[in-house]
Amino acid sequence: MTALLSETFIIAVILFSLMIGSGLLYVSQNETAKMTPLIFEMEKMFLIPYIFLMFLQILILLDYIRKRAQDYAMLTVLGMKKKHRYLFMAGEYISLIIGSILLGLSLGFLGGIAVRPVLEYIFQDVVKEVYYGTSPFKITLIVCGIMFGLGFMICDQIISCLGLEYVVSSGGSKIIKTYKNTAKIAFTLSSLFLLCFILMLTYWGEISDIPISVTAVTAIGLTVYFGGESYLSALQRIKKKYYRRILYLDGWYNRFRQHMNKSFIIAVFLLIIMFSFNLMLINNLPVIQPENYPYDLVWHGNQGDEVFLKELQKTYGIEYQTISCIRVATGDCGEHTGISASEYEKLTGEKIKLSDKELYVVYQRDRSETGESGIDYGDFRPDIYIGSAVQGIWVVTPTNILPGNLFTREYQIAGSDERIITGNFESRALPAWYTDVFEEILVFSDREYDEICGNTQGANLTVLMDIPKSYDKVVKSIRSYAKKFSQVNFFDSEGGNLIYERRECLIENRQNKIFNLCSAIMNAVILFVCILMILIEAVESESERQKWKFQYLSRMGMSEKKQKRNFYREINMTAKIGLLGGIPYGFLLMMAKALHKKMEVKWTLIYLAEGIGTALVLSGGLMLIMRGISRGKFLKLRGRNEK
Repeated sequence: MTALLSETFIIAVILFSLMIGSGLLYVSQNETAKMTPLIFEMEKMFLIPYIFLMFLQILILLDYIRKRAQDYAMLTVLGMKKKHRYLFMAGEYISLIIGSILLGLSLGFLGGIAVRPVLEYIFQDVVKEVYYGTSPFKITLIVCGIMFGLGFMICDQIISCLGLEYVVSSGGSKIIKTYKNTAKIAFTLSSLFLLCFILMLTYWGEISDIPISVTAVTAIGLTVYFGGESYLSALQRIKKKYYRRILYLDGWYNRFRQHMNKSFIIAVFLLIIMFSFNLMLINNLPVIQPENYPYDLVWHGNQGDEVFLKELQKTYGIEYQTISCIRVATGDCGEHTGISASEYEKLTGEKIKLSDKELYVVYQRDRSETGESGIDYGDFRPDIYIGSAVQGIWVVTPTNILPGNLFTREYQIAGSDERIITGNFESRALPAWYTDVFEEILVFSDREYDEICGNTQGANLTVLMDIPKSYDKVVKSIRSYAKKFSQVNFFDSEGGNLIYERRECLIENRQNKIFNLCSAIMNAVILFVCILMILIEAVESESERQKWKFQYLSRMGMSEKKQKRNFYREINMTAKIGLLGGIPYGFLLMMAKALHKKMEVKWTLIYLAEGIGTALVLSGGLMLIMRGISRGKFLKLRGRNEK
């Protein structure tokens, strides 16, 4: 029964997470999610959790085999033929698969239906209804086939290679080794932990958290397994402490890997909650950040638009300033604003010295985007095309978008900065191009700028405008004028111009942040529920042994108070090791990522406080729940013993 419920829960979690992901994709794209985009979206957030859910499924199957082995042996004693015995076992396994899939799909579907009104309420200004489509069910069935197929093959190979007796016993895990190469293991742990921080500074660590997370997971594995075995081995040599603790550590000595595997999975899930989802949560708060848009409207026009601007100023009283500029396309599928060093000094009051082939890049990023890869992919020599983006300068393949031979790599980045000058603008990406396009500012030396500015295509005047009155009329006039005379935004699927409205940008930015917040919160809740399920399954798998142990200690005359204390310690040990393995690593990686963003001291302290708060909530909440589970289980054992 425990195996059926555990497998059911794993399938329900997979379907529920896919339904939430599909719903969020519908909100962002306004169309039902197809299988491929949904797989790519879930891979970003749930690749590692899905792998460890599969690992957990194998542990559950092995535990199921361990419990049923005596019943299977009894069939042999009763004279059942080998063929019939295998048919019976296959029928039982198939029944477990079908039952868990049906129950898991039903439970996951009900969870998705229950959450849909919440999504519709949160995104009511974006969509009226949220549709999941059939993709989550198709992907779940495919994943179930892979999980049960691989689970069966792995369990079969373990039994074939090591024998059923190995599986039925503690799996050899009762042998606690005293490591002689402690220094090597400690050095490996230190190296892996240091590698996590080094990866944050590299291109691969800036574009994705997966390399960092995989390295951290490896470090956690070494920490919990090596640390646990070393502690238990050392404890055996200190007889006084060993005899005081043996009453609640006997299960760990006999089934070390069985317990530690579950603690390891819990630690990994806590790491992901702390490092990935918690970081996404604080990155997107508050949801409204007006400081990212200092002007009511930013328009990339032409030098000849000055007459039109003066007419607007005379009619509507607008306030504006202009920047002489050029348009510059880069190999990362972006188009940016190019200005001279003198123009940069007028805007910021800072003077920079550049040679003819040097660039200074100002990344106009939101706080959630800082610390990510730049236009140069980390090698300080970006692919540059002087002029506005046009068809054919990029080479589009089925899997990638590459800069063509019209780009040059003769410019070197001499320095960069993270600040908002004109605004944090993101153009709508073309439907076939899975990329986001941001407006950065590229600063050239005065001599280089004068040499290239006369032969470039695209807008050559940036207008920064504040509109004190008649906002809608002014915007309508500018859009009508720009439609005839201004550059078309190459990355705008609707063929609009390079016009960014503060109101519109704030609404889109708020929607994106709410989207990310919902995704982070729901995914964190899903993983936390998975942790609870693992702990409940661990408690249930030990119930039979605990029953006999309770009866034995009661008849030996041990007081109920002492039994209760030892019982609580044994039950909570799996959760405690998971917390010790996952929370510290997750917190340190989160703070390292925050420091890599090079934010103001105020925000760094906010990240620190939020990280400490999340760690306390996770630790306190988990131990409080385990306290309740332990109490309920102990009362149940006591009731059975009294009967």
